[in-house]
Amino acid sequence: MTKPRDFLISISPEEAAEKIIAALAAKARSNLLGIFELLTAGREPLLLDDHRIEWAGATVISLVFTRFYSRVGSFVTLIITMDNTRGETAVHLAPGGHKMFVDDDDLGAGAAFMKMVEEILEGYLLPEA
Repeated sequence: MTKPRDFLISISPEEAAEKIIAALAAKARSNLLGIFELLTAGREPLLLDDHRIEWAGATVISLVFTRFYSRVGSFVTLIITMDNTRGETAVHLAPGGHKMFVDDDDLGAGAAFMKMVEEILEGYLLPEA
């Protein structure tokens, strides 16, 4: 299984979420798709959840996407958490799957899904400390 990744960006969690949603979920019609619609929606990532918490000037956003990958014969989920509770915006990407092989390998599907988000945010990456 692909390991989660963490990095810092120079834009707010809200700006990052909007960029990710616009790029990955532009074709999704609803957050409440039935299983038939999921299976026939094509290969575009679908936004399953957009949860936002704001308090004391800080924001935490959790986005959950799913996408069908033929190489694993199942859906791969990507959980994106962004927060600015420590000043700069921290991003945490964690892939997961619905069907894993014996050695828990997703054949690179999780890494490919995370790369989509990394490419969306690459212009805003901050240097690692």
